[in-house]
Amino acid sequence: GFDYLRDNMKMDPEKQVQKVRSYAIVDEVDSILIDEARTPLIISGSPDSEVNEKYLLAAKLAAHLQRVPQEEQDRIENLRLQGEFHDPEHGHYIVDEKDHTVSLSQKGIKECERYLGIENFYAGAHMDWPHFIDNALKAKELYKRDTQYVVDRGREGRLEVIIVDEFTGRKMYGRRWSDGLHQAVEAKEILAGEKIVMEAETQTLATITIQNFFKLYKKLAGMTGTALTEAREFGRIYKLDVVSLPTNRPLRRINYPDVIFGTEKEKWDALCEEIERFHACGRPVLVGTTSVEKSERLAGMLERRGYKGRFEVLNAKHHEREAFIVAGAGQLGAITVATNMAGRGTDIVLGRFTLAQLIEHWQRCRYEGEPLAPERFDVNRPRAELQAHLDGYWAKLFLKDEVYRKTPVEGRRAALEKRWAEIGYPPLILAESVRELGGLHIVGSERHEARRIDNQLRGRSGRQGDPGSSRFFLSLDDDLMRIFAKDWVRNFLRSSGMKDGIPLESKIVSRSIEKAQRRVEEHHFGVRRRLLEYDEVMNSQRKLIYNLRQAVLEWRDLRATMQEWMEDVIALAIEEEARGEDPPAADALRRLVLWARQTFLVELTLSEMEGLPCSDLENHIIQRVVAFYDEREKELGEQTILQPRLLNYTPEELALPPEAKIEMVRRKLAEATGMPLEQLVVNVSPEAMRQGQLPSMVEAPRKEKRMRLIERFVMLDMIDSKWKDHLHNMDVLREGIYLRSYAQKDPKIEYKREGFDLFQDMFVSMKRQAASMLFKLRPTEEVEQQKLESVWNEEQANLIKEDAKSAFDGQAADGGGSAEMRSHSEHGGEQIKAVATIRRTERKIGPNDPCPCGSGRKYKKCCGRGGASRGPADHKGRVELGG
Repeated sequence: GFDYLRDNMKMDPEKQVQKVRSYAIVDEVDSILIDEARTPLIISGSPDSEVNEKYLLAAKLAAHLQRVPQEEQDRIENLRLQGEFHDPEHGHYIVDEKDHTVSLSQKGIKECERYLGIENFYAGAHMDWPHFIDNALKAKELYKRDTQYVVDRGREGRLEVIIVDEFTGRKMYGRRWSDGLHQAVEAKEILAGEKIVMEAETQTLATITIQNFFKLYKKLAGMTGTALTEAREFGRIYKLDVVSLPTNRPLRRINYPDVIFGTEKEKWDALCEEIERFHACGRPVLVGTTSVEKSERLAGMLERRGYKGRFEVLNAKHHEREAFIVAGAGQLGAITVATNMAGRGTDIVLGRFTLAQLIEHWQRCRYEGEPLAPERFDVNRPRAELQAHLDGYWAKLFLKDEVYRKTPVEGRRAALEKRWAEIGYPPLILAESVRELGGLHIVGSERHEARRIDNQLRGRSGRQGDPGSSRFFLSLDDDLMRIFAKDWVRNFLRSSGMKDGIPLESKIVSRSIEKAQRRVEEHHFGVRRRLLEYDEVMNSQRKLIYNLRQAVLEWRDLRATMQEWMEDVIALAIEEEARGEDPPAADALRRLVLWARQTFLVELTLSEMEGLPCSDLENHIIQRVVAFYDEREKELGEQTILQPRLLNYTPEELALPPEAKIEMVRRKLAEATGMPLEQLVVNVSPEAMRQGQLPSMVEAPRKEKRMRLIERFVMLDMIDSKWKDHLHNMDVLREGIYLRSYAQKDPKIEYKREGFDLFQDMFVSMKRQAASMLFKLRPTEEVEQQKLESVWNEEQANLIKEDAKSAFDGQAADGGGSAEMRSHSEHGGEQIKAVATIRRTERKIGPNDPCPCGSGRKYKKCCGRGGASRGPADHKGRVELGG
C-alpha cells in the first residue's frame, strides 16, 4: 500500500515498483483487511511551522486539569437521555472510553482560557488551542505507556515513543500517530522526565484506506484460521465469500469454561495459582495478556511467588528474543508470559525429555510445601514399578488420611484422578514427552475486544492434532466488561452473592461477554465503514489525479491534455468576465484582451471580438491561442533526450554460455537504443557474465519536441503541488465536519459536497496556473533534462514511514532496475547484478565549473545551487518569465 502511494510521488516511471495489480493473496487476511483497516495508510511530511512549544504547554495544562468523576459523568449522561443538559459540577473534562474521545466542560474551557491567559480561544489567532488541548487530554487519559506505546530506543538509536500494535503486540518502528497526537504523547513523556526529542507535527502527503487499496486488485483472496466471525464484513466491503475448510487432523484441545471473579486482584491471584499447578505437573504454559503493562505486572507477581528466572516474558520490549523464547515455549514446565505476538505464524513445538528430567522437575515443584517426587528416587527400574512407587507417594500427598487408608493399592490411581479433578489439579503422568502429559496449556488473562483474537490465542495450542487445553480468567473490572457490558450485569452478579475470591461460572456472564464482544465488533465495523465512506470521496479524486499524473509521467497525450486545459481556462474566463451578458459588453472585452495578453502572451483587439456571442468568442480566442501555441512549438524545435529503458532477461538467456550471452546483450542494447549492432561494445568479462553481471538499464537517446518537455515539466509540477495542498484542505475539512450535525445536517453528505467543491476549485486553479506558465517558461537545462524536483520531500517522508519501505528498496543497489524487470525473471533479479549504466558521453558539470547558462558564476552558485550531494533528479527547475 505504501509502495502504491510512493509510486505516485515518483518523478521517473522507471523508479515505480507497482506497475500492475492483478491478483492479491493475503496471508492472515483478517488481520490485514479487518484489524488494520481501522487505520488508513498515510505518508506524512513536515509542514512549514514549528509548534512544539504549544504541545509542551498543552501537556502541562492537561496535567493541571481534573477529570470529571465517573459518578458525576453517569449522572450527566442519565439526565441527557431524559432531555436535560447540565454541565458537570466537578472536574474539567469528560472521557468517553468507548468512543475514544475527551471533551471539555464549560468550566474546563474557562479554566483553560484562564491558564493560558486568553480571553477566547475559539476566535482569532488562538483557534488552534482546542486542537492542542484535545490531543494533550487524549494523550493523558486514552494513550497509556506500555499499553498503546513504549518509550524505547528506535532504529536510529535514540529514545523515542514507539507505537505498539494492539493486535500483534509488536513495536511498529517508524509509525507515528497523525494530526499531532504523537507530538502530544511525546510532550507528556518529556514532562515526565524522559529524554526524548519531539519531532515536528506532520502533514499528510498521500493516504489511502486498506479497503480501497485492495479493491485496486482485479482479484483478491486470502486465508486465515479465524475469519468466520467476520464473514459479513468480508462480504459487504470486499465482496468475498468465506469458506470453512476442515482441519488437517482432528482437534484434541480442551477449551475449559471461563472463570469470572469480582475484582481484578482476585483474578490475577487465581491465574498465578493456575500457572503454578500446570507448571508443577510438567506441562508448558503460555499466558496471553492484552498489553505490555499487564505482562510485566504478571511477571512481577510470579517473581514474588519464587519463580524468578523460571519463566520468559515476550512482549514488544523483548521482541528481539522472540524466536528463542517461542522455540522453548513448548518444553517441559516452560512458562511464557506474552502479549498477542507470541508464536504468530509458527507452531510451538512440544518438547521431549527423559524420565530422569521429569523426576528432577517434580522434585523442584511443591504441593503444600512437599516435593512432587521423593528426594531419593531411582529411575533405573521397570516402568510399572516406577508408576506404583509414584502413585503411592502421591496418594499420601494428595488424598485425605481416611481416604488413603481405605483405598487399596490397585485403586490409588483412580482415587488420585478423582481428587485432582475435585481440586482442579492437572493429572501427574509418567511420560517422556509434553504430548503425553497433555500438551500446551493456554491461559488468557482477559477477553479481547474481538472474538477472533481470543480464538487465535487458543489456537496456539492443539495444533496439527496435538493435545492441549485453554482457559480464560476474567473479572468484572476488565476493560471489556467495564466499557461495553451493561451496568446491570455487573450489579446483578455482585448482588447475587458473588463472594470474594470465589470464581463464578455462569451462563448469564458467558452470554454477556459474548454480547459485549459482538457489540465491540459491531462498533469497530461501524468505524471501518465510516472510514471507508469518508475515503470514498477521496478515492474517486485520488484515482482521477493519479491516472492523470501517470499519463503525464509516461509522456502520454501531453499536447492533447494541455490544449484541453487551455480551452477550459478560456471558457471559464469568458464566463466570469461576461457576467451573464451575451454578447459581452465592451468592458468585459477589454478585460479579456488584457487577460489573454497576461496569460497567453497573445495580442487580441477589440475590433475582432466586438459583437461575437460567447460561444463564437470562445472559439475565436481558442483559435488564436492554439495558432500561437503551434508557432512557439515550431520555433522551439526538437531536443535529444536520454530515456531509461529496462533490459529484461529470460531464464533461457541467463543460462547461455558467456560468448553467446555477450551477443545476446549486444542485441538487446541495439533494440533498446536504436544504434547499429556493430557500434556496440559490451565491456563485461566472461567471468562476470558467468556470475550474472549483466546491464539492467540503458539510457536510450530519442528526439522529443521541446514543447513536450515544457508541458510535462509544468503539468507534473502543478499536479503535485496542487494535490498536496488539496490533501491538507481535506484534512482540515474532515476535522470539523462533525459539527454540521448540530445544524441537523448529515456530516457525510456535507463532506462529499464540500470535498467535491474543493476538488473542483483545485482543478481549476491547477489548469489556470499551468496554462499561464506554459507560454512563459523558457527551455532551460532543467526543463530539457527534466530535472524536476519532487514537491513531496520524499527523503523526509521515508524517515517518517521508515517501516513501510518498498520490498525492492534494499535490492536497488544490487539488482538494479525496477520491480517490473525483476518480476519478468524467475530468478527475481537475484542473479542479475547491475554494472555501470550506459550513459551520454558528455562530461558531467562539476560544482566549481562555469555555469553553462552563461551567467559567469560557478555552477554550484547558480543553476547547481542546492549542494553537491543532491542528484540531478532532485534539482528544482527554474521558471523564467518573459516573452
